[in-house]
Amino acid sequence: MRLRRPVVIVYTVGLFQGLALVAIPAAATILQSPSGYDLSSTQYGLLFLPQVVMAIAGAPLGLRFRRRPGCGSLLRHQVGRGEGESHSPPLL
Repeated sequence: MRLRRPVVIVYTVGLFQGLALVAIPAAATILQSPSGYDLSSTQYGLLFLPQVVMAIAGAPLGLRFRRRPGCGSLLRHQVGRGEGESHSPPLL
């Protein structure tokens, strides 16, 4: 089956977000150790700056995208199908 573009985008964004949220804190010992990258606490903290900025910038956009049909309605529809709505048409 061919996945629709919005589904691929949602899964790709989720993958990268998950990697960023897990990999950077997991590598803290290597990033801050003198034998590793020897980052100061400030430098290590700055690694999270893009995540924080994008979360703040993305929050208002989330409301805007929620009102539009697309990935959100697709996800809600798919979750609804899993809860026993057998009369829904297939999404893919």
